[in-house]
Amino acid sequence: MNSLLEPVELNRETTQTLDEIRSGADNPLLGSGAADAEEKIYHSVLPLIEGAGLPNHYVIHYRWFLREVAKLWRTRTGRDLAFHLELAIRKWIGLGLESRTLQFLVSESHQRLKAGGASTASPAPSIAATAPAVGTKPADADAKPTAPENVTDSGDNASAQDSDWLDGLA
Repeated sequence: MNSLLEPVELNRETTQTLDEIRSGADNPLLGSGAADAEEKIYHSVLPLIEGAGLPNHYVIHYRWFLREVAKLWRTRTGRDLAFHLELAIRKWIGLGLESRTLQFLVSESHQRLKAGGASTASPAPSIAATAPAVGTKPADADAKPTAPENVTDSGDNASAQDSDWLDGLA
């Protein structure tokens, strides 16, 4: 698996997220049970993937990725957590998932956990309305899909609207 040794070009949001985690950001899932951690991660970001119109086998792979991310969040902190999250992104890129989507999921999970815990957050908006279904061409072939407008951003991070993570989903 050579892909684990090759560096991944991380986008700005992911770099900021990993830097924040390295600097000792609070980890609300540390020490929680496996089922509880997975439920909180799934509740916060899984609707984004399920609503994207991806084939079922891709949804299953992204769920496996999120399960691995939940395990990392409940068992690691600081530099160790940031290193293993980046390693998980590399691994799943090597297994055929899209880099920007994986990075978005890590960044968005962190933001939603930081914003007060995923258990009290409202359900994530669906991107089905903004992402074309797999195998279909958008009305304007040159149009670039955008992220949902009602996704909030905290701090000085770029908003989800500026992210091009949806490009890999189509």
